[in-house]
Amino acid sequence: MHADKDRQAFLNTGAHLKTVWLNGTKVFQSTGWTGFHAGKERIPVQLKAGDNTLVIETGGQFALNITEGLLW
Repeated sequence: MHADKDRQAFLNTGAHLKTVWLNGTKVFQSTGWTGFHAGKERIPVQLKAGDNTLVIETGGQFALNITEGLLW
């Protein structure tokens, strides 16, 4: 994912999302089922200017989106 400048963002997780890495750093590890809804956890992350690499490990269904703030 590309960012025009360094900036804070939030990863909003849901369903069977297990693990998330951003630019080689683990930023989320599921501790177990807490519900299906998107945004069940909101994880603050720092995007760097330019290209950012997001890697996910999931179960059968997952939700993940990125927002600039806590509201989406």
